Amino acid sequence: MNNRCLPNLTLAMCCVIVTGCTTLPRRALQTNSNPVRTTQGQPLEQTSDAKLIDINHATQSELERLPGIGVGYAARIIEHRARYGKFRRKEQLLIVPGIGEKRFREIEKFIEVVS
Repeated sequence: MNNRCLPNLTLAMCCVIVTGCTTLPRRALQTNSNPVRTTQGQPLEQTSDAKLIDINHATQSELERLPGIGVGYAARIIEHRARYGKFRRKEQLLIVPGIGEKRFREIEKFIEVVS
């Protein structure tokens, strides 16, 4: 590497570091524009008689209908349920690896806990 590239490399590294420290506005963080749909094809939020999903008895495909829950998270929920038993409260989903407060807030209104 020659000496002329060194200042450019230093500048590039600073840009990467500064970019990694910046916080995006909330509207920029919203990437999922596709609403969750029921089996009838209607968005989950818009159905008046939408049934809540019982996290203690839900199948993998039912859990995947929740916003932000894909194959991996659904499998983790089922694995946690099999290993430690039924959930007693919705908030216990926060114990499942990868489900943080933000993701929990997104799905909280669509779930219930039935013993």
